[in-house]
Amino acid sequence: MRLFIDTVKREVIEKYAGIKIFSGVTTTPTFFRAEGITDINKEIRRISEFINGEIHIEALGNTAQEIIENARSNARIAPNVVSKIPISQEGLKAVVKLSEEGIKTNVHLIFSLNQALMAGLAGATYVCPLVGRLYDIGHDGLGLIKEIIMGFRNYPEIKSKIMVSSVRTPEHVKIAIMLGADAITIPDYVIELMFNHPLTSKGIEIFEQDNIMNKFVRDLMHTGSIVPKVNEDTSIKDVIIEITKKNLGLTTVINKEEKLSGIITDGDIRRAIQNNPNIYEIQARNLMNVNPKTISKDVLVSEALKNMRKFGITQLIILGINDEPFGLIHIHDILKQQYSK
Repeated sequence: MRLFIDTVKREVIEKYAGIKIFSGVTTTPTFFRAEGITDINKEIRRISEFINGEIHIEALGNTAQEIIENARSNARIAPNVVSKIPISQEGLKAVVKLSEEGIKTNVHLIFSLNQALMAGLAGATYVCPLVGRLYDIGHDGLGLIKEIIMGFRNYPEIKSKIMVSSVRTPEHVKIAIMLGADAITIPDYVIELMFNHPLTSKGIEIFEQDNIMNKFVRDLMHTGSIVPKVNEDTSIKDVIIEITKKNLGLTTVINKEEKLSGIITDGDIRRAIQNNPNIYEIQARNLMNVNPKTISKDVLVSEALKNMRKFGITQLIILGINDEPFGLIHIHDILKQQYSK
């Protein structure tokens, strides 16, 4: 099985080329026009520099000779170029000659088993039915793929590979695989859908959350100058400034020995303003909670979150070896890790 990227969008080709599961790129004149690409030969050479696989481009013409000349010109652009030729009498004459010269061809715009059979007998490298266009007019596009596969099995002298194109959904890809197609060319929006599944996304989300919960507090905590600190005799005005500056919703309060005495949260400030019109005349020691909850930096984040829920708080203090406020972990630090994934 070979998968191709059905696009000329540079960012898409560069993105998927690095995955190394795609066998090349298929293009149309419409794609180049939509991207504003006028120098097609230059663009093909650029693509061939970083994609490890075939590049399928049109070889148009009104006569077999014109098609042959265009296909030969395509082959000179890069060694991995395959010429796409619409099914027609002149086109098949060209395919016969090009096959003798060893130039690869992709006979496309195929909408019947008869067309596919003739392209195969002419020596096309690929026969390329467009299933989506058949569905657009109410026909069974993948039913045609089944017919071609079954028909080719009866004639081992036909070496052409069956390439399914104009796929519109991952379901088209799935059925083409089950039928036994040799190659499928897929637009980028369908490729993206193929990578995804609701249960895969949910599983990744659970694993990522569990991975966060299995980290240690030391991996997420704030330390150093980021940890808000005030002295016991700091004015409430300066307490508010420190809480606002550090933006963690609280400040630690330390005594003369720089040990933790308590904490003051922004909630404590709001409640005090409502109850005490003279709040700006008091000091930190008069407002602080003298029993702040602490936790070791060496416990799991899951344990920290469990304690926050148990005590109805949003932060825990981590003490140093001398009981100084060494670090702080906030519930936002945990949630940010979860929802940034």
